Amino acid sequence: MGRSTDIQTCPLSTIVSNDGASAWIVRRQSEQAGAAPSLAEILEMLEASKIRISPAVYGRVEQYVQLWDTESGDGVPSRYLVAEGTPPIEPEDDELELDEQFQEASSVPASEGVVDHFARSMIKTVSAGTAIGRIKRGRTGSSGRDVFGREIPARRKTRAQVCLGHGLLESENGALLAQVDGRLVIDGLRLKVEPRLEIRGDVDFDSGSLDVCVDVEVRGTVKSNF
Repeated sequence: MGRSTDIQTCPLSTIVSNDGASAWIVRRQSEQAGAAPSLAEILEMLEASKIRISPAVYGRVEQYVQLWDTESGDGVPSRYLVAEGTPPIEPEDDELELDEQFQEASSVPASEGVVDHFARSMIKTVSAGTAIGRIKRGRTGSSGRDVFGREIPARRKTRAQVCLGHGLLESENGALLAQVDGRLVIDGLRLKVEPRLEIRGDVDFDSGSLDVCVDVEVRGTVKSNF
């Protein structure tokens, strides 16, 4: 528990949590039921504690005073939550929801569950108009405030966002569409469509077989059976 403040003329004190997120009005144990503290006395006590008097705090103080009026002090809680800070909102990153055919390199299994590695393709190509998937948009973060009105910064200021490069468009309904024929390149949250497929090495098990709808330039050689 954090610091406390009281005023001798008022049978109450305030306690603020260590993180400044909450503040309570507390009846001092030595005080018995008696004259109700006034609204002005309680506000003075809160101001002495440097607690920001927002409309919400003012309203809670009014409710607390009414408890004294209706319960004559006997039913007033020993601790009353009078102020709460606003926690920061942490940013949420965008998420890329790809259609299943683009989540992993496609493969063509042979009979009895044996994979034909010569038929596997590690290259993803698309035709214009193909739906790739969709983007689940995150949110930006924002700072909060403690009961003193001080800023509580979010742990991160920005969110990671999907970045669409050449040949891709996000439609009004959120679908990702290819605008041109080409190779789909995905690097984390960055996507683009390259209109030409360049194989800088050989066509082998690393690249997989090529069954594509674009022009291909192979810098190396095409291995047997590919």
